[in-house]
Amino acid sequence: MMKTIEVVIAIVLLFFFVMFIIQNFTKPSTDIDLKTRTVEEMLLTKADNNDFQQLINNDNVADIYDDLSNDMETNFAIRLCSNLNNTSCEGYGTVPTDTPIKTVDYYFGIYNKTLSVIFWIK
Repeated sequence: MMKTIEVVIAIVLLFFFVMFIIQNFTKPSTDIDLKTRTVEEMLLTKADNNDFQQLINNDNVADIYDDLSNDMETNFAIRLCSNLNNTSCEGYGTVPTDTPIKTVDYYFGIYNKTLSVIFWIK
C-alpha cells in the first residue's frame, strides 16, 4: 500500500514538472500576444482622442511617438502612411533586425492614414 502512494506522488510531481517546463517554453509567445492586445486597446483609446487625431492629420510623427511613449511599456517604433496601402510612409524610431517584431495597424478613415506601431520584447 505504501509503494502505491509513493508511485502516485511521484507521478503527480512528474506531471507538475512537465507542466512547468511546457509553460516556460510557451511564455515568450504569450508575452507578445498579451502585449499585442495591450497595444491594440491603447490605440483604440487614443483614436477617440481629438488631440491625437490632429497629430495624425498633421503628420506629426515625432509628437505621435512622444504621445504613445507615455503609455507604451516596451520598445517600439511607429510608421505613419498616407493611405491604406502603406505607401508614402514616414517612420520614427529604429526597428532591430535581430529581434522578432510585431506590428499593430490602425486605419484612420477620416484622414486616409494608417498608423503602424512596431514593437518587440527583448
